[in-house]
Amino acid sequence: MYISGAASADFLLVQAVTDDTKRQRGGITMFIVDNPSEGLSFEPIRIWITPTKSQQFYVNLDEVRVIHIRIGSNDKPSDGLSTINIVIPPL
Repeated sequence: MYISGAASADFLLVQAVTDDTKRQRGGITMFIVDNPSEGLSFEPIRIWITPTKSQQFYVNLDEVRVIHIRIGSNDKPSDGLSTINIVIPPL
């Protein structure tokens, strides 16, 4: 996956499959991942508009541990985004 400005962010919102039987039909959970975290790394994506200063990054998660707090619920995945909009209002 890639995220704009990921390398300079304080945290990342990551959605991951947490229920292999439901998968994209209700088995996805949203987590907050602190930056920096052990196992979290970034690779810049070079684009032709700004080849020397990348703002896009591939995000690599290798055994990253998160606090066991999920955003929203597995029964209604869209709850996660609704919660984020309330907790972290747009700038």
